[in-house]
Amino acid sequence: MSGADSSQGPGWWQASDGKWYPPESKPGAQPSQPSEPAQPAAQPAQPAAQPASSGMPAAAPVGGDASTEGGFFSRLFDMSFTRFVTPSLIKVLFILAIIVVSLVAVFMLIGGAASAGDGGIVLVILAPIYWLLGIIYARVLLELAIVFFRIEINTRPRS
Repeated sequence: MSGADSSQGPGWWQASDGKWYPPESKPGAQPSQPSEPAQPAAQPAQPAAQPASSGMPAAAPVGGDASTEGGFFSRLFDMSFTRFVTPSLIKVLFILAIIVVSLVAVFMLIGGAASAGDGGIVLVILAPIYWLLGIIYARVLLELAIVFFRIEINTRPRS
């Protein structure tokens, strides 16, 4: 079953793949016409974070998590490091990386154009390659940082 791009009514839920699914396909949801007895209270319910047996992605968590709650400055000066500031700064860090890499590439182009000889041509050729590889490198490093934060959030004991 493929999901929709937007909610189609009440009860629809958004999975980790960003798609919307009907209420009856939610992991752990009871069928609308129960054909078997309800699950005994002694058995713990299956957590929503585990993959569903139907092969669909798990339901996305509802609400914020403790690592990003609070204001920027309260997270910045959290001396216990239980709330993170880095995830909210990732976009700014990526923009700064683009600016720095672009400035270096422009200086390489200007330096290559200003100098005569083979060295100048090499700089002019290498500038766009440096620019592309620099931005890819910055993006991969920042995505890796976000992955580490998501691993921590997803493995944190629930209170």
